Amino acid sequence: MQLFTQLSKKFPILDLYCPIKLSASQERICNPCPQGWKRFKSKCYYFSTDEMSWNESLFQCQSLGANLAIIKNKEQQNFIRKHTGGNYFWIGLTDNAKEGNWRWVDGSSVNETEMFWATGEPDNQYKEEVSLPSKNQWTDLYCDFVDILRVCETDALNLATV
Repeated sequence: MQLFTQLSKKFPILDLYCPIKLSASQERICNPCPQGWKRFKSKCYYFSTDEMSWNESLFQCQSLGANLAIIKNKEQQNFIRKHTGGNYFWIGLTDNAKEGNWRWVDGSSVNETEMFWATGEPDNQYKEEVSLPSKNQWTDLYCDFVDILRVCETDALNLATV
């Protein structure tokens, strides 16, 4: 217990993963995802309740030790869509380096067979980033819209090695 107390003073993020259980023992219970995040396989996802531009959303996710979500397959796409509540959410797909050349924020390329564009998208009307609408499809929107939520993604902790 003493070690956790010392670590939590040095690393406040510890409380996100290993909060103190409200009991007489004050024990910590560690979770693979921070409090308020949802786990899917080996990833943790945060679905924001505040709205920002794409760039602000990217910065906010990174400040949490995460990134905007990178969607690699239909199963992951369905999980994220299920938690969007019918709202638009920024994800980490962008063509801001070169118009029409879509890449994930980690620099990886998009799998052409695992793209979920809505009909008529991307329409490349502006220099855009991608938003995930509620119908399980992507649409490209102007990156300076501030009325969009975000979904952040980070690796889940492997508690078997902690």
